[in-house]
Amino acid sequence: MRYTFIDNAYRVVRITGPTHNLLGLEFRDDGQDCVQTAVDLRNGGQSVINQDELIRHVNQGVSDANRDFGANYFAMTIQYAGDDTPPEDIYSVLAYKIIERLVTSESFASK
Repeated sequence: MRYTFIDNAYRVVRITGPTHNLLGLEFRDDGQDCVQTAVDLRNGGQSVINQDELIRHVNQGVSDANRDFGANYFAMTIQYAGDDTPPEDIYSVLAYKIIERLVTSESFASK
């Protein structure tokens, strides 16, 4: 997996043979007075990823990581590529991995 920090978002890219997934998260610590948005980083085209399922799985991964690490993250903006590879449940793992990396102070490359 490749981890980067671009435009205030922590991103992870996972490529394993024919599958590929990108997840970017912009966080807010408490989620108070915050509207969660999902942004397809592609410009147009039919999305293969079900956005509602993506959001559900990202929130599950964030919730699991918050519980496991005693953190309090809220994904304010969720970035993804609509032509990535389903199933959407991989995004819970990717969200968890981003928070795990933040909590353990591992670096994110910047561009």
